[in-house]
Amino acid sequence: METTLIILMTFAIALLAIVVRLLVLDMHYEYHEM
Repeated sequence: METTLIILMTFAIALLAIVVRLLVLDMHYEYHEM
């Protein structure tokens, strides 16, 4: 059970990092265009 929880936590953190990176890049491109 613990290993599954660790895998889920790692996956959640990785997914969050990807989403944050995409949002930051999107904001950067919008700002650059303006």
